[in-house]
Amino acid sequence: MITEYGQNWLLLFLTLTVSKFLAIYSKTKQLQKKEVEKVLEDFTLLGNRPVITKEFPGMILCYATKFSRHFVETENSLCFISGHISFEVINQKKSAENEAALFDEYISTHGSGILSELEGAFAAIRYNKHDHTLLLVNDKFGVFPLFIFEDKNYVIVSSEYEPIIQYQPQKTRKPDYNAIAEFFTLGLTLGNKTFFKKIKNLTPGSRTLINNNRTETEKYWEPFNSAPKKTSLKDLSKEVLEIFTKINREYNETNLTDMCLLSAGADSRLILATMTQDQRQKTKFYTSNLSFLGADEDIDVFGANLLSEKFRLNHITEKISFFENRFDSSYFDKCRELRKDHVYGGWHGGEFLGGYFLKAAPINNDPGFNTIDTNLKRIFSFSFRLRLKKHPYKSYLEEKNKLPNYRRENLFLINQLLRSFFTSTYGGSRGHWLQPYQLTHHGFSPFWDSRFLTKLLEIPTQDLKEYAFYNEVFKYCDKEFTDIPSNSPLTLRSDSVIPSLKTSIEPKRKMPDMHHQTYQDTLAAKKLEHTFMYNKKKLAEILKNENDAISKRWLDFEIWRKHCSID
Repeated sequence: MITEYGQNWLLLFLTLTVSKFLAIYSKTKQLQKKEVEKVLEDFTLLGNRPVITKEFPGMILCYATKFSRHFVETENSLCFISGHISFEVINQKKSAENEAALFDEYISTHGSGILSELEGAFAAIRYNKHDHTLLLVNDKFGVFPLFIFEDKNYVIVSSEYEPIIQYQPQKTRKPDYNAIAEFFTLGLTLGNKTFFKKIKNLTPGSRTLINNNRTETEKYWEPFNSAPKKTSLKDLSKEVLEIFTKINREYNETNLTDMCLLSAGADSRLILATMTQDQRQKTKFYTSNLSFLGADEDIDVFGANLLSEKFRLNHITEKISFFENRFDSSYFDKCRELRKDHVYGGWHGGEFLGGYFLKAAPINNDPGFNTIDTNLKRIFSFSFRLRLKKHPYKSYLEEKNKLPNYRRENLFLINQLLRSFFTSTYGGSRGHWLQPYQLTHHGFSPFWDSRFLTKLLEIPTQDLKEYAFYNEVFKYCDKEFTDIPSNSPLTLRSDSVIPSLKTSIEPKRKMPDMHHQTYQDTLAAKKLEHTFMYNKKKLAEILKNENDAISKRWLDFEIWRKHCSID
């Protein structure tokens, strides 16, 4: 069956309306609704997004979710979870139970010392009604973003960036120039920085406790400092497959998924192979068919149909089209207005198990001081550079050196890839990493689970490259799943256990160039004249090459800046 949604295919992945939340906390317990009215209106999309609101003296919690397991209210507390928490380490209870209730129970019993024992991919908030404290927590790798704003009166926390911006009048929104410099020269903002000074993104494996006028943030987990016991490649492959299977089945047992993405690639193949037979039959599988390709021309549709026919799946194909105004500032609002069912997919499978994260992350090797400094001077004016508190290259070194010694580079690249993906403007589809603006990607991938990522750090780097390890993992899957051809880069290996999908139909990566005209219009409209930031003459030379990374970052940044009214 083919249906027409008329939406950008990227937005299917990046604009899901589940598990979003907003908390407004008054340090004085005096919360004036008029002062935060714009924040609440933005989160509800002017009343068009179904939202449940809980109000207490000095505290408002708004959340949008279709799953009761994400929220719990007791006599003493209020708790909301975005994502998925596994409690297997604590007491072997099934995660199909109300995760918010379990989280609340264990925090009440053990305090935040229990956090290091929790696994999964999540962001959570817990409000204590009696002592007016607010606990903010993310998972060990900080997969799901948690944005925090604080002034003398309020703390505003949200899974979305946009509502918080509305609290500050346009004239008082102070940009973080260091974050902007990092974005242009490194490809992302480092640490907890966003483009606004007063809005932070909680760093991975951290908790923040807010108690009236006191705010404390600390790391609750670090990966191993020394190398774990050496394990053979064969045993490591089996261990990874075992962990992945556990994560995949655990998540599917909760029946959270409205649809599971299915393609001709390896990532959805591994998800399919590690489900139970019962889970495969209960799941609705989904494949997108891009508008510029017919169903008989789309390689993912072709490959997904092979799998669907083989395993008799409940499978649908949807034809989708592009937004013509993708680079207009209104695109941000359209993204947030979209409503899609909860999607489960294999995001980052190839990046991690195929070793692609080693070069796909915004900073895939040490850029060197000279390179960063040269770009800094090419892009920015002298007056802008004077406002920087720290050189971007120094910030890069400091951030990386904060990590434990073992596999520091790999961990740094993993963190980059995850956080830039979850907080990028367009999902990184063109290598863009506009980190502070987030399109609320709240689907789920078993490749994001902390148990999987921790095990990933044990795999020698040389074994991850060129899909070598991914190929090893598939060796231990049932042959019925590996006999069907795939278009994954894994199949290009001479020793691939999966045959290559040899066909003349078009792959999805051959997309039309959508940004060229907007790029030209932006330049023609002399958008360089509005701000003191740029070295206008040198930047104009850079912008002549539209495929240059800095050119693309500039276009993304300018659209975002216009949308947020930042000068």
